[in-house]
Amino acid sequence: MVFQATKYVIYAIYDTEGVLAGEKRIDYKDPYQSASEALQTLAPVPYKGFIRLGMQYGWDSYLEMFDHPGDVIWKIDPEFYTGTTAGKVREVLNVIKTNEQFLVVGVTLAAVTGSDAKTRTRDFQRVYDAQSGATLFEINATAGNGLRLHGVVLEPDAISVYGAYFPGGKVGVLSNEQWGGEKAGIFLQTYDASGKMKYEYINDGERDMQSLLGKIKEAEYNADACMWIHNLVKSGERYYMIGEMYSDKSKTVRNMIALNLKQPRQSQ
Repeated sequence: MVFQATKYVIYAIYDTEGVLAGEKRIDYKDPYQSASEALQTLAPVPYKGFIRLGMQYGWDSYLEMFDHPGDVIWKIDPEFYTGTTAGKVREVLNVIKTNEQFLVVGVTLAAVTGSDAKTRTRDFQRVYDAQSGATLFEINATAGNGLRLHGVVLEPDAISVYGAYFPGGKVGVLSNEQWGGEKAGIFLQTYDASGKMKYEYINDGERDMQSLLGKIKEAEYNADACMWIHNLVKSGERYYMIGEMYSDKSKTVRNMIALNLKQPRQSQ
């Protein structure tokens, strides 16, 4: 449970019998920082502890894992990127998802300019070892190629990222959940535990649409067909993207659908 006061936050950890097993307190000078931390969701690591997003450096973030008694196991400070015209740029970190093996973090370099972004994108993903906090590898799923991340699926030996794809490499003004018609598509990338891409699937809103929608009643593909991505689920070797199909012009909901992405194109 999380308790927030004017300038501090308390995490109270209870066992399965409801008995207080541990407690962690974080003090802040700025009440806005304590309020911001209290709104963050703790990322649990099974049988190990919890990962919290702290706000120690002004509004810059850091990551910290604590165990059930409330003691710190490891801490990750944001790194500096110096190859920009703005000088040193501190990373802003955000927890995307974690399991017993992996911690996937979104990294933002807000001060990176357009020219700087040719060598380092403003937004990318970094994967850490959830047990030790050690850096494993980076995933540049959103590296200026028109891909916008929506979510992550974690397995013991693989990481899958998925979201919207905007043809032409320029991210449009649509919500990150929306794809369809001639405006946007979908993508799926899967990486092994070493960070090597195992395969990639990209649908640009025109290619393969009929094969995905062919078995859905009244779901004939046209430029007006769009979908809100709800989730990606893996069952066996098959990936299912769950979404809500609707008409872009009338905003009329048609169906809840599940797209079968069982045979993604292999990456080269």
